[in-house]
Amino acid sequence: MIKIKSFPIPVLGNSDDFNGNLTIPALLHTSSAGIILFEFDPRLLNSGNTAIDNCVSKKEAQWFLRIHCARTFFRKEYPLDDQDPKIELNSDLLDGAVVCELFIIATSKINNYKPDKINEDYGATAFNVEKGMVLGVIYRYKIYIEPRFDPMKADAESFFIFKEDKTIKTGSFYLDMTGDKITVNFYRDEWILINEFNSRVPDLIHSCVILPSLVEAIQELEGEDEDEDEAEGESRMWVGRLRSVIAAKKLDGKDCLEIAQKILENPTLRSLSKVQNELAGE
Repeated sequence: MIKIKSFPIPVLGNSDDFNGNLTIPALLHTSSAGIILFEFDPRLLNSGNTAIDNCVSKKEAQWFLRIHCARTFFRKEYPLDDQDPKIELNSDLLDGAVVCELFIIATSKINNYKPDKINEDYGATAFNVEKGMVLGVIYRYKIYIEPRFDPMKADAESFFIFKEDKTIKTGSFYLDMTGDKITVNFYRDEWILINEFNSRVPDLIHSCVILPSLVEAIQELEGEDEDEDEAEGESRMWVGRLRSVIAAKKLDGKDCLEIAQKILENPTLRSLSKVQNELAGE
């Protein structure tokens, strides 16, 4: 969500200015031929508040998307056509962590503005809205843009690297999620076997190591603070890549284990099938 701010009128999505749940439309983004496309489904681009949506339909207000990329110093607001809400940008403008903020702005003066579902503290007050005032701060989307990264073709190496931790002799492997990729650390005996089986039976490594590690990574995403300034977590490459893969494969909202298995294309079945073939050949 977008952080609480002080406005001269009740603003949808800001603190408890309004009662009820906020409608958050999905933001889709794709990269192709040097163009990054941001788009919303026009059927879903509504605030869930009748009065505000009426203002938009009467052209008294309009949806806007602010796009900010700290790495390239790009920051700009774009009006959205409610019938065809999409934005096309040159891929040179964005690289790495990108924050997109969706909001609604009054495009003309609105007299006696009194939207439905406002907090009871406002009573029967009606407001005179000036052009340019904010009517709704809907959502802050945190995404990661890599023009040369194809989320539909991502493999385990897009997110993970393996490493021996020479400081421990025994124990279980553990994850370090602080870098651009997730480091899977093994103690000595594990490391020897990982190197042997990773070349001979890589599907087995997917089910034994990558699958549980990916589940933990997805849980890490879900546990992130949505009010995080400038998408600090998105500065880690694996975070942005994983979000892109989940969005591209339309896996949002699913169980972490189900997401991981779909990304890895059922690694358990593949590894068992491989072992079955190996045993049949003995």
